[in-house]
Amino acid sequence: PPLLLLACNVLCWCLIAWWIAGSPYNSYSARAIFEAPLFTTDECNEIIAMAHRAAERNYETVLRDTESSSSSLLEDPKGWKKDRHGSYPTTDLNLVTDS
Repeated sequence: PPLLLLACNVLCWCLIAWWIAGSPYNSYSARAIFEAPLFTTDECNEIIAMAHRAAERNYETVLRDTESSSSSLLEDPKGWKKDRHGSYPTTDLNLVTDS
């Protein structure tokens, strides 16, 4: 019986591994990179420029507001939020309030 139990366990683990590896959700899409022409080069450059303008406005707002608690906006890169998450570092803009 112990040998039979070991064989059943090994067989079960092999079947689980085969099932996970053979899943259509895991075998192709997770291992491929899909590219689509979402934005043109000019549109990408405009989006980047918009982000830089929003960061500049954030920086200027904090400079004018002496009571602001957003001191992270004054650090490089200036105007970008760096304290949104306490557990891990981020550098980002808020799409709703910064645009």
